[in-house]
Amino acid sequence: MIENTRNIKIQELAEFIATEQNSTITPLEVIAREENIKIIYDSYEDAFDGISVFDTEYYVHLNTDRGNLENTPRGRFTLAHELGHYFIDSHRQALLNGQFPHPSHLLDNRNNSIEREADCFASSLLMPTERLNNICFKHSFDYSILKKISNSFNVSITAAALRFVEIGNHPICVIFSQNNKPLWYRFSNDFHYKRLLHDKTKIPINTLAGDYFNKGIKTVEETIIDAGDWFYCYTEESKENEIIEKVIIGPNHSVLSIIWE
Repeated sequence: MIENTRNIKIQELAEFIATEQNSTITPLEVIAREENIKIIYDSYEDAFDGISVFDTEYYVHLNTDRGNLENTPRGRFTLAHELGHYFIDSHRQALLNGQFPHPSHLLDNRNNSIEREADCFASSLLMPTERLNNICFKHSFDYSILKKISNSFNVSITAAALRFVEIGNHPICVIFSQNNKPLWYRFSNDFHYKRLLHDKTKIPINTLAGDYFNKGIKTVEETIIDAGDWFYCYTEESKENEIIEKVIIGPNHSVLSIIWE
């Protein structure tokens, strides 16, 4: 409950900052300039996605070698994340006290509470609730809704899907896997299944993600499968409930699975 309350406050802070700017696409560079934060895009090999530094002035370094280019979905999320380290009081105080710099890796953030808070801030800054409600939540859900969020706010499909998990109007699940193992997953509160069939040990065979990892099959279309193919079900009847899976094949043998009821 404490963590949830803190996340709500972080979201409210981020949404207040975003809605102060009269633009659907939150102008991150404008916000940084108003706070006298210097943004530096440069090559840092694989060291990090972004890093915040205080040395008489505030600096944010964004690593172009990892795709964090100006005005790209990845670069914008990383910059919004680093702005979170500035605007969240405890993070900024740690930065001033020399406890930062703390390099951020987007895929590793979900295992660190400080980085998750900055991700929470970034998601709300880029996709404020009111603007999402006005643009995206007036129709029944399918994958096109996530595409619309992605295009409307210049964010990645992953960021759009995770934000929909938080505040969307339809039960969905997002699973990121690599080399035939789930690395992380998120369920919306109203999603009926709460446990993967094999937990984090391996991807179930009879799924689109399983087809890719085990057979090299790249299925582009949304596909109806049985709930029991992906999730642990408490009754035999629920195993046969229909769900829809959509997969996006990424680099380094990775798959983003988006599943909805």
